[in-house]
Amino acid sequence: TTQRKDAFRNISKQIVSFLSIAIVIMLGTGIFLACRFAAEALPGRADTFYRDASYRDMEIRSTQGLTDEDIEAVRLLEGVSAAEGFYALDMVCGHEENASLAHVISRTEQLDHYELLEGSEPEGADECAVVPELAEKLGVSVGGRISISGKTENQDYLKEKEFTVTGIIRHPDHYRSGVAATYNVVLSPDAVDTAKIGMPYIGMLVKADTDDNTFSKAYQEHIDDLMSRLSALGTERMKDRYDSIVDDADKKIADGQKQLEEGKEALDEGRKELEDGT
Repeated sequence: TTQRKDAFRNISKQIVSFLSIAIVIMLGTGIFLACRFAAEALPGRADTFYRDASYRDMEIRSTQGLTDEDIEAVRLLEGVSAAEGFYALDMVCGHEENASLAHVISRTEQLDHYELLEGSEPEGADECAVVPELAEKLGVSVGGRISISGKTENQDYLKEKEFTVTGIIRHPDHYRSGVAATYNVVLSPDAVDTAKIGMPYIGMLVKADTDDNTFSKAYQEHIDDLMSRLSALGTERMKDRYDSIVDDADKKIADGQKQLEEGKEALDEGRKELEDGT
């Protein structure tokens, strides 16, 4: 038709401008599609990562600590597939001339699986695994030794002060190559002196019993419902924990009073013997 011929004639006369516009349109369309596909792919990729690492859905902390009974109560709660106690401490790694603050956590068996890049998992009370960035900063490799201590003397909650690095890891808490916002150090649970901490566990990792995508609305609804039931359980367990702490304190007070009375009796007897002797 005449209109079509006229259009082709105009294009042929301004071919450079036409190609420029066509290229800009193609680039814009390509960028739009790439962003859209990436936005849809990233949640799926992240969800796969979380599932492969058995990453926790929730983390519970208590200033009074958590017991095996608390963990078992959560594990039996409807909507929970796994629950596991752990220790987490912010401590100083390395020596004074080359030290860094690190997040020291106990190794867990069911949840929060880390990727072992080199070496083996820490098993003994004097073994640890560190992220590559911390190993590089401290100039240590597998088989080397590092010191781990509290930020103050009152925070030395570990049985040992020197640890052998058995492995280099990438922890799911801060899974990023090259730059680490937080240095993760994993220890065997046996490395923690629970008597010094004064509580069986500092926190608990919880995995929800759901196959929904982590970024879906159905997942969020499931988590909200589970959090409501956990809150109710926490209120119930809090009273039991408080009563247990009070009972332990009363027992220690009674034992102390008994030792004091026995000490007074022994002192009185010693004085009497001393007076009889004179």
